Amino acid sequence: MSRKRNQKKTDLPPAPDLGSNAEIKRPDWWSVLPWIARLLQVGAVGLSTYLLYHALTSEAISGCGTGAACDRVLTSPYAWWLGLPVSALAVAIYCGLILVSTGLSKKWTNPPRPWVGHLILAGSIMVVGSVIWFVGIQWLELKAFCRLCCTTHAMGTVSVLLLALSWKHIQTIAQKNLPIHPPSRGWRRTAWPVALGLAGVGLLIAGQLLFPKRMTLVHFHDGKFNFDLSKVPVLGKPGTNVVIDLFDYTCPHCRELHHLLQQALVRYSNQFCIIALPAPMNTNCNAVVSRTPPAHVQACDYAQVGMGVFAAEPRLYPEYDAWFFKQPKIPALNEAREQASRLVGSNQLMAAMAGPQAAKMIQTGVSLYKANRLKAKATALPQLVLGKVIHAGSIFRAEDLHKLLEAQLQVKPGEAPSKP
Repeated sequence: MSRKRNQKKTDLPPAPDLGSNAEIKRPDWWSVLPWIARLLQVGAVGLSTYLLYHALTSEAISGCGTGAACDRVLTSPYAWWLGLPVSALAVAIYCGLILVSTGLSKKWTNPPRPWVGHLILAGSIMVVGSVIWFVGIQWLELKAFCRLCCTTHAMGTVSVLLLALSWKHIQTIAQKNLPIHPPSRGWRRTAWPVALGLAGVGLLIAGQLLFPKRMTLVHFHDGKFNFDLSKVPVLGKPGTNVVIDLFDYTCPHCRELHHLLQQALVRYSNQFCIIALPAPMNTNCNAVVSRTPPAHVQACDYAQVGMGVFAAEPRLYPEYDAWFFKQPKIPALNEAREQASRLVGSNQLMAAMAGPQAAKMIQTGVSLYKANRLKAKATALPQLVLGKVIHAGSIFRAEDLHKLLEAQLQVKPGEAPSKP
């Protein structure tokens, strides 16, 4: 019996050596960095996709109304590159970095593949270089910062920094495990990825400077409102002189001024053009007004029809505008819808009225009305914005309008229109 017990004891596995030379395996916290980088890059892809959707659909960004800092950035030529929204480039780069980051897994780092580090270095230079460029443009040129853009920049910068640190750690561990350290190849080892990254940044900058997006921009309220004349309702031939007409389709005095403006376009041979923006005096679509007067109960509906025509077919808006204001009195709402349907088609009109562009045009007019109210205490409609001058209220005589236009725009009767 004693022999069996002793034999069982000798069959037990040896106790682990807990001496000073024993190695205790600790978790490698560096392996977490690529995952954090991927999460940040996924967030950057999400924000860039949202900005791309805004650029392609012209849908308003939440909390970024007309005149806001982010609107000034996103409506500038620097938001485009060779006809593409720069957010599309951001989506492509960050998706590429997510794929490259998979090269930091054990499958590719035992031993480390040099191409993984090269691609991380090239992508990091592209990201950091483009961030420096866009932040500099916002700071020095546009004097405004887009919070969504800056958030994307920050996430991208931190993510490539984490990827670079992770790759450096992998290389350090691999060097320690090698019995013989290979000779260093110096700068040649990183020359081509650095060149690739710098070339990407150079192409971005050159594309924006040498081939800027063609936008006929006009600025009001010291650059807080920037309008691309191809994206807003314009009456007359676009040129260097631009007047903004804020009106309400249900406003009789707005109709009178509208007639005078049309006559002035002929008198001054299209030396100026008119941005026609509705600012309905109705609380349903204008939060600036405190109550809805009885005459403006349908103001939002009329504005929706008018801006629906513009959203469906911009070139036909002047024809609708001319028809509407040539009527002896304000036409019934169903008559306005029927005329709009004849111009652009019933289905197209309904889709455009329900779409984001019509609503954005109305809110643009409302935002400008609010800015005029704050700057010049202007509350009455119609309103004319001529450079830094804001005229609010009715103009009944053509002579008074002519004096205002000639004083502020330096136009003269019968002269040929100036070239843009």
